[in-house]
Amino acid sequence: MSLVEQVAADARAELIYSLANVVGSIEQLQSRAAAATARGNDETADIQDLNNPKTTVLDTKIRHDGTQYIQKFVSEGNAIHLNCTRDVQDLLNHLFKENELIKIGITSTRIIQTQTTRRRTRTTETTDANQSYELYLLRPTFEDAALLKTALCYDRNDCFVICLPDISDMFPDMLQGVLGKGFTVSRGITKQAGNRVVHLYSCNVHMAPVESCALSMFLPQSFEAFYAHSDPAASWFFARALEHLESRIFDGVVHRVTCLGHLSRYSGEILLKSRRDCAAELIITGTQRSYGASDMPFLTRELKKRTQGETQGAEEFSNSTSTTQTTATGRDTGNIDHRMRLMRQSNIVDEAVLIDRRVDMVTPMCLNFTYEGLIDNLLGVVHGHVRVPSGVIEGSAGAASDILDQYRTTFSQNTNSENRVPTVDSTVLPLNSMLYRELRCLNYSEVGKHLHQRALQVHKGYERGDLTTLDEMDAFVKKFKSLQQEHSELSVHVNLMSWLSSIANSDSRQLLHQLEDSILQSTTDVKLEDSKLASITAKLFNKPCDPCVALFLDLIFWNVEVQQIYRLLVLLSQTRDGVKSSDLNSIKRAIVDQYGFDQLLVLQKVEQMGLLRINDTPDGLRWSRLCKKLNLLVDRDTGAADYAWIFGGYAPISIRLFQLIVLANNVSSLQQEFRLLNCPVSVLRQKNDLPSNARNKASAKLLGFLGGVTLGEIAAVASLNQKRGEQTILLTTNVVNMRSIFKDGS
Repeated sequence: MSLVEQVAADARAELIYSLANVVGSIEQLQSRAAAATARGNDETADIQDLNNPKTTVLDTKIRHDGTQYIQKFVSEGNAIHLNCTRDVQDLLNHLFKENELIKIGITSTRIIQTQTTRRRTRTTETTDANQSYELYLLRPTFEDAALLKTALCYDRNDCFVICLPDISDMFPDMLQGVLGKGFTVSRGITKQAGNRVVHLYSCNVHMAPVESCALSMFLPQSFEAFYAHSDPAASWFFARALEHLESRIFDGVVHRVTCLGHLSRYSGEILLKSRRDCAAELIITGTQRSYGASDMPFLTRELKKRTQGETQGAEEFSNSTSTTQTTATGRDTGNIDHRMRLMRQSNIVDEAVLIDRRVDMVTPMCLNFTYEGLIDNLLGVVHGHVRVPSGVIEGSAGAASDILDQYRTTFSQNTNSENRVPTVDSTVLPLNSMLYRELRCLNYSEVGKHLHQRALQVHKGYERGDLTTLDEMDAFVKKFKSLQQEHSELSVHVNLMSWLSSIANSDSRQLLHQLEDSILQSTTDVKLEDSKLASITAKLFNKPCDPCVALFLDLIFWNVEVQQIYRLLVLLSQTRDGVKSSDLNSIKRAIVDQYGFDQLLVLQKVEQMGLLRINDTPDGLRWSRLCKKLNLLVDRDTGAADYAWIFGGYAPISIRLFQLIVLANNVSSLQQEFRLLNCPVSVLRQKNDLPSNARNKASAKLLGFLGGVTLGEIAAVASLNQKRGEQTILLTTNVVNMRSIFKDGS
């Protein structure tokens, strides 16, 4: 089992345990109510103590038979409804297969909805069971607390809230302030009485696999939250996730952690603080007499003996996916096995590089030349799904209209309809077939050849030959069913690729490629007559002297997607260290005239996050030096042997930095490269404070992204894993593209 598969198995087990833990609390409340009724509503009727032996036996039963425990509870006439925030719902979709939670015993899973829809669904669902219980899965943030308040307006019963990954120290007080005096917030089941009790539980689930080498935490807008709203919550979530990997999967802390950027540095500081807190808790758990011969004199004799015994069985303990014992309140019961792991070094992963997305904003603005990148750039891939216009999958949509036809259609819609409402039908296409896995990392110019070869194989497979025996007929029937499924998948991607090719070969797309290449190569000898659109626009308007700004105005005039304009504008600002104020004002006026005044909010947000800055003397010297130092621009002939072919000859800065840091034993030798990044750099070295088993040398590395990772960078890491003996694991807050970064500010 790979490391990513271990993380997924551990997360599934932890979630089932947390749900069963809540079910156990509900049963305790039911028994409490029954006892109070039997005693004539006696106020002295108390709930079961959570620390007595009966509760310990109940916790052990939930730990080993969580699924059966939930199913038994549902079979007694109860119903469990999970209400999740959208990001938690995406995380669950990647952990569990379709209808897998229903098989466990969950009645329904839905996103926290609006008030009117929620009222209608609640009245129709509560009639199917004797008792219906609403469970809320969210993160301990202010935004999720506000969503919970809206949801509780139509839920008059006790509320059970499961916080992922944990209940932060200030969340109960914050939630109490958001909900008001009509609610009483408590951790689990307590003796405290109140109006409408909100029971808080923790669920130690941080991430889910999105690829064979990538783990995502599904934290939306983590980059914008910090750089636009000064909210560093993403660094706390990331540090907790990395600590979870160290204690559960890596069997120890990572020896060297290199942090690039502000968010990464904050996560590193939280990691160090957490390790100090673990050492303090171990001191309190042990005796007062310290062991003088130890490298860490604060460790006690009893802890030293306990550590040696725990180290001998660490090999089999690391392969298990068991979780820490937790009470109904979500607090640790005193099991120090996982905390003990944080006091020694890992023999699985020895180095981690944490990169803030702000360090490399060039890569998200570059085109991805793979088949998956083409779909993501034109349509937008969201958690393994893409929304395609109707008729494309069936092949009835035809070729995409040219840029001139698109402009005429848009102009007629804007002038002939006062209250225009978009009525474009679309179909959601899941990207999880075996054929798509073969095509996703291919250059989109080679996809047609690969589809042709597969079509010939399918056509050859339909040839039945001479079927003389029943065994041959049975084998052909089974083969025929698989060929039919493969044929349907093949027709979907043939129709989709033919439709996308008509867009990729259009004049607007060629102009986008031309402008992006000129920006990356820092060239200014752009010939306007090379573009048909530019030549037409030059006859209608007086063009500025800067050819790059002239091409920007061409794209805006011909109504190219506004996200493409923002992408190239940020790319220009990042490579030239800013844009002239006069040029930026010209582009802004053209954007507002063409796309509307609401784009001013997007422009303000982009400037506030530091993606777009004004510099009246841009030179691009820093970008030229960075390209030479890191070998960012690779020839297309030699780029086939490198992952630079994914971006058409550009190697991502983040992956190049990761390679340099891993190869360099001393990070101080890379000071010249770090000066060109304009970001803080810190290196954390976590010492081995406890003895560990003598195992093989660590063969895995960790690459973390705070603020999001692109699909192209995931493909680059997968390419590195295939060529190297070491395994690189990606841990990211979320997967981003240009649409998620430039989300409509309105």
